[in-house]
Amino acid sequence: MRRFRKIITMAAAGILAMTVPGCAGEEKLQITGNTYPYLLQTEKDGEVIESEATLYFIGGGDIPYVRLSEYMPMLSDIYRGVKMGDIGFEVKKDSYHYVVTRDDNGSEMYVNPDDDSIMFLDMDSFTMAHGDPVLVTVSQLPDVADQAGLFRDSEMSFNRHGTQVMFRLADYNIDLVEADGECYVPLQTMTDIFVNWTYIYMVFNGQKLIGSIYGGDLIDQVYDAPTGEMSQAFALFNYNELRFLLDSFYGLKEEHGISDFGDFLTYQTGLYLADTDPKQVDDAINTLCGQYFDDLHSNFIKPSWMSGKMADDDIQAYRMTKLGPSSISYLMGSNWTYSMTRGMYYPEDPPGYEEVGDTAFITFDKFTADRQDYRKEGTPDDPQDTVELIMHAHQMISRENSPVRNVVLDLTMNTGGNADAATFVLAWCLGNSNIALRNTLTGAESIMSLRADVNLDGEYDMYDRIPEDIRIWCLTSPVSFSCGNLVPAVLKNSDRAILLGQHTSGGSCVVLPCSTASGTLFTISGNRQISVVKNGSFYNVDEGVEPHYILSKPESIYDRQGLVRYMQELK
Repeated sequence: MRRFRKIITMAAAGILAMTVPGCAGEEKLQITGNTYPYLLQTEKDGEVIESEATLYFIGGGDIPYVRLSEYMPMLSDIYRGVKMGDIGFEVKKDSYHYVVTRDDNGSEMYVNPDDDSIMFLDMDSFTMAHGDPVLVTVSQLPDVADQAGLFRDSEMSFNRHGTQVMFRLADYNIDLVEADGECYVPLQTMTDIFVNWTYIYMVFNGQKLIGSIYGGDLIDQVYDAPTGEMSQAFALFNYNELRFLLDSFYGLKEEHGISDFGDFLTYQTGLYLADTDPKQVDDAINTLCGQYFDDLHSNFIKPSWMSGKMADDDIQAYRMTKLGPSSISYLMGSNWTYSMTRGMYYPEDPPGYEEVGDTAFITFDKFTADRQDYRKEGTPDDPQDTVELIMHAHQMISRENSPVRNVVLDLTMNTGGNADAATFVLAWCLGNSNIALRNTLTGAESIMSLRADVNLDGEYDMYDRIPEDIRIWCLTSPVSFSCGNLVPAVLKNSDRAILLGQHTSGGSCVVLPCSTASGTLFTISGNRQISVVKNGSFYNVDEGVEPHYILSKPESIYDRQGLVRYMQELK
């Protein structure tokens, strides 16, 4: 692509128009800046912060760009909003690059508009939470400690830094522009690199820029704009940006045998994602996530604002039309079978905590941590989330003259959920919650080792874990997925627990919420991959976990009287 050396005279008030002279005989490049309302919500049901943002358009086109110097303060606000700490960035120009330096740890990003590249020597350090002891994490540890006081680093955390990352955007026909000492980068490129993994959907609908927390309602405001088709240039950029996103951040490329998403989309799927009709692009993404990825973490979430709003029930039905064989087997087979069987024994669902003889059963179908501060109100008698339930269970098994000699975690219907809650469960079971993670993009590896204050006495000690003389068991099934797969994997690797049931469904990669430039929302298995460590090597747990003892019939799990007798025989 022709490069322009920019010498600009600027005049602006609300709308900024810049004409960039080219060399003799070349056309002039025009950069136009428009100011739009900017809405940001970083917590569910949290305050919506209203401000303004200037987006730039190159050569009369309709692809929104941001100035690097203006975008980095916006990113600091997002990081602060998602409790990553106060992180500032300084943008300078050297002979070849625009160098962005992070103020708290000195890590750098190099942006080169001459060859359309963005490079990190250590991307994990550049994007980690302030004060975080690990490079690759399933949760923002400082936030957990500051807000709830539940965890602290056990000082056994481990980091292996990753390799240099070079995003060669020219390979995707994504153009970076330099003008009058400023660098302009497409908004969607910055969103893909910096914002998606904060669980913020960032979408520009031609009228306003919206940053909405994953699962929040603010994102629905993108549908206030009129629907319509994309220009051919925008549609091609939309496709190229999607290729860049998937090549860089889809965590199961190796497992799916994908070396290049351009080839995969064109020759192996036949999906046409450069269509100017946003509904066709929506449909292709739904098909890609459901049928070709088919990994349960990859899902179509909402259509493009250009297509128009769709009711939640209709989205669910639409998603179901494109399920692959693994998802069908999971939802229509295992999930249905175990749900129906459990209903025969527990028509109203089993209680969260139940004692059968000397055995305490703790059941949660999803990991949740809903309260902001667990210390203020203590532990309720009617636990509403996983953290409360574990605190309640700890009180029960620790009470005077407690008959409990066995603790059973029933994860047979657990489909995943909040990683902090899963970490809390593991810390309770093992004392140290050692979760191994790998960044498939950078190659960085971390062991996140945490202790939890389960009894809320302000100490992180032996009294916060299940006593050594109590046996730990874990029930698994083909429904156990994501964090419902993580917990059994860590427990089995620790040799502290005995697993009963059937092979879990896997799910090793942390969910990554994504958007296209046209505003289609979807999730994929991201580049943070949960692993177990054997002999110093990291092995991902995507294939699931095999229990120590197979229970071939679901009835054997939910007949708890019979199960307790069987467990006694295993002693």
